[in-house]
Amino acid sequence: MLALCSWACNDDVIEKINEVYPDHTTYYYYSFFMQHKLDSETTDKWDAGDLQPGAVCVKGDTVFVANKKEGRYGVWLFDKKKQTVIGKIDTRISNEMFESSLDEMPLAIAAGNKRIYVAAGHYIHVYDDTTLRPLFFLGNGTWSMIDRPSAMVYAEDKLFVREKRAIYTIDALKLTVANLGEMPVINKSGELNPNYHYTHAMALGKDNRVYVTNGYENKMYSFDPKLVNETSAPNLRIVNFTLPFAPIAFGMYENFACLAGNNTIKWINTDEDKEENDLRNLGEYKFDTVAGMALDGDSIFTTDTKQEKLIHIGIVKTEIKEFK
Repeated sequence: MLALCSWACNDDVIEKINEVYPDHTTYYYYSFFMQHKLDSETTDKWDAGDLQPGAVCVKGDTVFVANKKEGRYGVWLFDKKKQTVIGKIDTRISNEMFESSLDEMPLAIAAGNKRIYVAAGHYIHVYDDTTLRPLFFLGNGTWSMIDRPSAMVYAEDKLFVREKRAIYTIDALKLTVANLGEMPVINKSGELNPNYHYTHAMALGKDNRVYVTNGYENKMYSFDPKLVNETSAPNLRIVNFTLPFAPIAFGMYENFACLAGNNTIKWINTDEDKEENDLRNLGEYKFDTVAGMALDGDSIFTTDTKQEKLIHIGIVKTEIKEFK
């Protein structure tokens, strides 16, 4: 006998079925729908041509989106519940100590410890997440300690930075103007493939591990941020999963990797190394140039640079029980 019961069944029915058919196999099916489409037509304070959205980061109720528009490099802040623009970081503003100017396109954003971290070129610019004013920046040019940072993640009061050759671990709590001469780097990982022409991305998984991709080798690694300290560098453990392409961005949801690149988002089971969904189309919407992505609970926030849109995708997890 075969019966199917989804999450729509009420708890009493499921309990009775379990009593009659205790032996069953549970499957889960994941579906996706577009909750909101934000652009210059739907959102105030967003004029057409002002924002070419790129990298994305979510912290609390705020979605941080990098602006790739030449001459207007910066970060836009959105309220993820109200779908409104709540602030903009103009990277050309300065404070009393230095002028914070992004001469190159911002490639990565991270948030934590009441700060916003923006990686561009050979620098990491640091801003106050309330006033949006620049605090300071890390790096001293081409020959700085940080060489082409392309991905970042904030975890365990540490800022993990994927740069050209390694993963730097920075003690975020010790980042102050007073000690910028000696940036508080806890350590760095061993040499990684230095080919920075390939995309590398980082994300924090639900198991609180940090995941990092190597676009050149189409591999994914993970490490426990809690174990990283002055004597122990990130211990990269390869994930039994082959990337279908070098992702521009990615996130982890349970045992699934959500990979963004080109004009699609792929939803792949990392345990079975099997693609289960291709989010190239969401109803009437078709992605053109996916540039950034971040997972937040049961939501995906992704950007489309060419169409100048920020897309909020909902994830629906449906339980299916097979009874014999």
